Amino acid sequence: MTSPSFTPAVNLMPAKIIYGLMGAGFFIPVLPTLAGVIYAYVARGTDAIADSHFNFQIRTFWVGLVLSVICIVASATVVGIMIAIPVGLLALVWVLVRLISGIILALRDEPITSVGAMGFVAR
Repeated sequence: MTSPSFTPAVNLMPAKIIYGLMGAGFFIPVLPTLAGVIYAYVARGTDAIADSHFNFQIRTFWVGLVLSVICIVASATVVGIMIAIPVGLLALVWVLVRLISGIILALRDEPITSVGAMGFVAR
């Protein structure tokens, strides 16, 4: 008789909280998102599955911040505004899709093994 294999439960609650904080950043600017990325840096190094989510969240924050700064700087001129609006909308959708796909994997207790579709979707 073989015993069923035992896999220890993964604690992804910190990753879920960080996804919530980063999502709240769409409604309350700066503070929740900044708290989330700081929490991700602090919580990193506990578990390989959780670390995949923390690294994904940190990368999402930094790329979103860089795209936001580019849009703010570009909007200083009329021509820049025409560039900043589509880039800003693309950045907004990019971050939102990454957060949704990441939280779906976190709710399933699955790691992020790869990122597909131009960095949009966590797999």
